[in-house]
Amino acid sequence: MVKRSWIIIPCLLLLCTSLCLGAGGQIVVTIEPQRYFVKAIGGESQEVMVLIPPNYDPHSFEPRVSDLKRVASAGIYMTIGIPEEKEWAKKLKGVSPKIKIFQQYASEDESEKKQGDHKHAHGQYHDPHVWLSPKMGEVIAKRTFDLLVEMNAAKKEEYQKRLELCLKTLQDFAQEMKTKLSQCPRKAFLVYHPAYGVFAEEFGLTQLAIEKEGKEPKPKDLEYLLNEVKKLGIKELIIQPGMPSGPQRAIAERLGLNMVTINPLTEDWMAELRKLVDAICK
Repeated sequence: MVKRSWIIIPCLLLLCTSLCLGAGGQIVVTIEPQRYFVKAIGGESQEVMVLIPPNYDPHSFEPRVSDLKRVASAGIYMTIGIPEEKEWAKKLKGVSPKIKIFQQYASEDESEKKQGDHKHAHGQYHDPHVWLSPKMGEVIAKRTFDLLVEMNAAKKEEYQKRLELCLKTLQDFAQEMKTKLSQCPRKAFLVYHPAYGVFAEEFGLTQLAIEKEGKEPKPKDLEYLLNEVKKLGIKELIIQPGMPSGPQRAIAERLGLNMVTINPLTEDWMAELRKLVDAICK
């Protein structure tokens, strides 16, 4: 009887964990790229809602009560490291007190320390656009796997197989980027909003940015960028949806550049990075 209890108790603990975390339940994430990782590991049947609607800038987004209520049925909120998420999590807890908060990517991970600290335009030594680095994407995938197993331990083997496939996809994508960029005559690009710092660092590129700490450039900054653009042979300004089009267009005209729209906040973020590399290598 005693021996049998040692079998029953762990099973009950696993069942309790799955029920408490909402096995098979809905998950809410902050941005669409997170949904890619949850679906890749959890499968197409895993329900995922996105807090920020398409074409909204996360840094200026302010969730309304209707936004919070729309995702309040989820049992889990997965954050990605955007600074504003702490406040959003508090508001979401206010609407749905039982929702669990998990970090899909934590800035203190050793993997990020290996990437090296670097000053980001947000004025912090942390670039929140971690999903745009295939290496950091592997960390996100593994972390997502851990969280899904906590939710539903019975599917661990299924999740493990998908994790292995996801990691291979990320590694193949990284190799594809390296191959393309090795044939690229330019190693620098200009963006309006500095979203590609981790991508640039991983692949040995230089990202020049119009925005500094979320502010418009001063005349001396534009003069510097104009000289750099000419020196480096840059022909495009990378812009993104959800940001004011007027200032982006004015800067492009001032610098004599074509505008190329890349969306780093879409679920198919790899396709957008392919477009970015194509623009760099023109």
